[in-house]
Amino acid sequence: MVLDVNDNAPIFTRELYKVKTLENSPEDSMVATVIATELDKGLNGEIVYSFSQNAGKSHSAFKINPLSGEIRIVKPLDFELTEKYEIGIRATDGGGLSALCKVLVEVLDVNDNPPEKRKGVLVAS
Repeated sequence: MVLDVNDNAPIFTRELYKVKTLENSPEDSMVATVIATELDKGLNGEIVYSFSQNAGKSHSAFKINPLSGEIRIVKPLDFELTEKYEIGIRATDGGGLSALCKVLVEVLDVNDNPPEKRKGVLVAS
């Protein structure tokens, strides 16, 4: 019986994923799917996805499926508060080797604010 040693780290299909989503996208909407491949077989070839530790609070509006790499919205997005999110993603194989990629999420504004009245002038926001 020959066992495969963990001599290959996962490799993402892209180092940078750029996506756009509307600020009124419902919770649980999918915004992106990251994909990493692995040449090792068996347990060493199984990949788990997670937010990287240096992702900070950028990922707090999102969740990642550890098996599929799907990134979904977990709370309402607001263009007026955050226009862009930069999320670090780690793919780790069964032997502990890992790779990193970045996901840039651009939030697109929708007309969700009423016009403001300032000093007798109506201003659309």
